Amino acid sequence: MGELLADIYKRTHPQASTVCVTPLIRFSHKQTDYLYLLYQSILEDSLTTYTIKDLSAFEHIKAPCMALLKPVIWHYHWLEFQDIKSLFGMPYKLICMALFALFGGKFVWTIHNLRPHDQRFLSLHAGIHRWMASRSEYLLVHCAEVIPEVSRFLRVSEQKLIVHPHPTYPATVLPRDTAIHELNTRYSWILNPEKPIALSLGNISTYKQLDVLAEWCVSQDGVQLIIAGPVKKGNRKLAHLLEHLSAGSPVFFVLPQFVEDDLIPFFYNAADISLFNFCAILTSGGVEMARSYKKSLVIPAMGCLTSLNNQPNVHIFDSKQELYHILNNIPDLL
Repeated sequence: MGELLADIYKRTHPQASTVCVTPLIRFSHKQTDYLYLLYQSILEDSLTTYTIKDLSAFEHIKAPCMALLKPVIWHYHWLEFQDIKSLFGMPYKLICMALFALFGGKFVWTIHNLRPHDQRFLSLHAGIHRWMASRSEYLLVHCAEVIPEVSRFLRVSEQKLIVHPHPTYPATVLPRDTAIHELNTRYSWILNPEKPIALSLGNISTYKQLDVLAEWCVSQDGVQLIIAGPVKKGNRKLAHLLEHLSAGSPVFFVLPQFVEDDLIPFFYNAADISLFNFCAILTSGGVEMARSYKKSLVIPAMGCLTSLNNQPNVHIFDSKQELYHILNNIPDLL
């Protein structure tokens, strides 16, 4: 099951009672925000010994200032940049982090992915990540299966890695017909409750290879597909392609925008199966959310997803041929 955060923090810095967290926790999305759910037990425990202080990119300087005054732990997530503009902010972050360590602060770093999803600036990211790994007391991963790979890539001992489970997303169960009716009414769709509905909910991004799922969907008429979520920066071309494919299809539906917490249950309760076609992944919040709703899953054999191999209603593929075989047999899998 992995270790509790409070126990990890105690091992990291026994005298610390303050934990800085980066990036910011989205308190406005308590049902779906990974960071809120990760720290929920500490945030809502009036007897906890830890105070959580989330820091934005601009507030990094606060961490070394705090470390000068008292014992502090800095729990970091997603240390990466997507473009030249965000690259310019990286030296400021790294200087603040170096000062934090110099002043006696201790790092805990959760490894969500070994490489950025967009596969840009790989060498620079690898250098920054290995620097961070060397300065962290512990590196957290969400399953034991990836420990050898993470250890080799970041060039740190496996003893430095700790398994801490991915937080569970709360699920609201609704009748399927009710959920389908709500989606049809709200978005002017024509989802057919007599046909299976597949779902891919989350950021619209190239690394998810959503175009492959969309092109498969419009080539057949037995399974309906919904792709919904905000368009990640730099992926507008992909969103336009999906919208184009959807415009001429009676079985493919696209919503290229953020889905609020109160609407998410309608998508999952309408769906029969969740599809994931990552080109590279270590852990996936989308898969964990689909599991919370007890959806059948189609997932690639990579990262922590391999640990689900023997779970009921989980269909794992190793190649595009295996993916198409599963997709073409969805009606028989449900």
